[in-house]
Amino acid sequence: MKERANEILNANNEIASLQDKLELTESATYRLQNQVDSTIRGMSDKTLELCQILSAVDNVLERFVMHIQSHKQKRDQTSEKRKLVKPWVNSVKDIELEGKQAMDHLDEICTYMIDYHDISTEYER
Repeated sequence: MKERANEILNANNEIASLQDKLELTESATYRLQNQVDSTIRGMSDKTLELCQILSAVDNVLERFVMHIQSHKQKRDQTSEKRKLVKPWVNSVKDIELEGKQAMDHLDEICTYMIDYHDISTEYER
């Protein structure tokens, strides 16, 4: 009888030990899942910001080009090229290419702004 009680006690102790391990593992799993979710949210936010920046650069450049077109009636090819829908960015290489194109567009915008400033300054004289 005493042996049976010891066996039951040992089994209960093992169950309690396994229950503790299970709780610790579940806790670690929830913590890691929260970290993964947080990382995914952060990456989504950064991707959204990047797309908004690239879109804003394209929009500003398109406005400059449209303004220039209204005064010069050329650049039809550029206008058509800008209207094409860009495919979704799928890789780091695509992101780097989009970033380089955005920097080129910003350089072009800067040139337009400098020219506009120079023209305005000259006109005021």
